[in-house]
Amino acid sequence: EEVGSTTLEGEVLSIALASQPKDLLAAGTTAKNVVLLSLPGFDTIAQLRHDGHVRSLSFSPGPSGLLAGGGGTDEMNGLMTKKVSHCEMKTVIWSVGTDGASGKYLGSIAFDDIVHATAFTPCGKALAVGGEHRSIAILLVDQGFKQAAHLPCTAGVRCLSWSPDSHFLASGGEDMQVSIWDVATERLAFKLPKSPDWVCSVCFSPDGSWLACCGYALKEVTLHPVMCSAEAGDASVRTPLAATPNSAGPPMPAVAVAS
Repeated sequence: EEVGSTTLEGEVLSIALASQPKDLLAAGTTAKNVVLLSLPGFDTIAQLRHDGHVRSLSFSPGPSGLLAGGGGTDEMNGLMTKKVSHCEMKTVIWSVGTDGASGKYLGSIAFDDIVHATAFTPCGKALAVGGEHRSIAILLVDQGFKQAAHLPCTAGVRCLSWSPDSHFLASGGEDMQVSIWDVATERLAFKLPKSPDWVCSVCFSPDGSWLACCGYALKEVTLHPVMCSAEAGDASVRTPLAATPNSAGPPMPAVAVAS
């Protein structure tokens, strides 16, 4: 059941929802800003300036009230490999307040190319940022978003998803594969088989038992099981079936779900 809709200036490129400190919707647009709306009435709370096309949004979990918006302007649609500074290739951090009633600019992190993906960890301690610069930056929230890790990728990153325990990070993009990173060791745990096209979305289930992904020009969602197979100290480490680089077992089974 649809309960409402709203029309915004420019094309909507990204959205994010928050339930704390209250129900909020953030929408990033080609008008180079983020519109912060209260739900369910779609009342505009704030217009948050980015300066570039806002291609990804992520709220920090809990009542901390942080919002990250990544993006950049690419008028050549990827045909120009070397972009200039006025393309505003950056991730901006805002505070939406403990009451969710305002939006305040806190700062921005510049990148060498368009940012397509931003994702706070479920524990709220770090922010992952990926894009056409062929890498993922892990930024520490409590240290002013200082970079703690750099994960090199073979191609541009289009999507990111954290495992529920904040231990593993899934990425997908222009290399047509989903990569799973062990962030604590900054190592690539494994890669799924190549897709026919770029991967546009990847997602862990809330309990960490499934990993789903889909790609451009595809009419299916691929589902992969994840199992708990080891423990490190007090932390439960989840590793996918037959997923380690040295595994000689069969490929991970997948279920195609028609769209």
